[in-house]
Amino acid sequence: MKKKVLITGVSGFLGSWLYLSIKDKFKVYGIDNFSTGNHVLFNSLNISKRNFFYADIRDNKKCENIFKKIKPDYVIHLAAQPFVSKGVEDPSETYSQNIIGTLNMLNLSSKYTSGVFLNFTTDKVYYNLNSKKPFKENDVIIGTDPYSNSKSCADNIGQIYRDFKGLKVTTFRAGNIIGGGDWGINRLIPDYYKSILKKKKLLIRQPNSTRPWQHVIFITKSINKFLTHYNRKFITDFNIGPLSKNFYTVRKIIKYLEKNSFEKPMIKYVDNNIFNEKKHLSLNSNKFYKIFRMKPNSNIERDILFTDKVYKSIIKKDKNLIKIMIKQLEEY
Repeated sequence: MKKKVLITGVSGFLGSWLYLSIKDKFKVYGIDNFSTGNHVLFNSLNISKRNFFYADIRDNKKCENIFKKIKPDYVIHLAAQPFVSKGVEDPSETYSQNIIGTLNMLNLSSKYTSGVFLNFTTDKVYYNLNSKKPFKENDVIIGTDPYSNSKSCADNIGQIYRDFKGLKVTTFRAGNIIGGGDWGINRLIPDYYKSILKKKKLLIRQPNSTRPWQHVIFITKSINKFLTHYNRKFITDFNIGPLSKNFYTVRKIIKYLEKNSFEKPMIKYVDNNIFNEKKHLSLNSNKFYKIFRMKPNSNIERDILFTDKVYKSIIKKDKNLIKIMIKQLEEY
């Protein structure tokens, strides 16, 4: 009998890729309120209405009915307000979604699930002083903008429920995720393809900033490993990012995009920092690779090529979008 997996935030970029990658192995359910992003990937998946529930994760009563009905074996918590810029513009909504929403999901998991909970936070939870030294899992957790800080709180709440409530909480703190179909606001690669789509000039801020870029398929494979080989060693906190030699600047990513993308927008570099973003962000992911027994699989040119194929399919309204994604999942 297939295990039941509940994904919060299933309609998002990562949620859609994850659903596609695990739907044949598990009985997958989703919760989402469609509050962020473009849902072209999700809409292309044709998920059964019996498996998808429209709900805000802060709506405790409605979500409790969903948890009671499903009684999932695993909860993969992806739902969030995920944008640094929106956090600056609307901190109240950001703190509400990311803290109250996470708290509700943990409470309901403690009542109606097996207790296995994957809390997906971010590499931005760390107290970042712009040092080039990669963060380790035991470094100080305190983000310094509303989005990052709200995710730090969500991260800490998960740890508290693990330590004092006995929930089997695993934390994934992933580096910058790239891949086709992300239409998030004020993000480098989505902005690149929005410029192509809208035929507008692309403004690049912070061109010398460095990030731990990685393809979304590596994250889905990591979650797949979590589900299929779950054991008590996973009940801890993990950084997930490429090896340090594969950290690239924004300018370098743009060069790869210009080399490999099906179209090229006009680009202007503007060295400003309107959202108080950190110049350097890097992760030490040795703990993850050791315990999960996975090998780093970062190849930035391949990842950009994969990314471009999916965006091209979306922009050209190719009916083979899902087939392209499945092929990439198989080839990665």
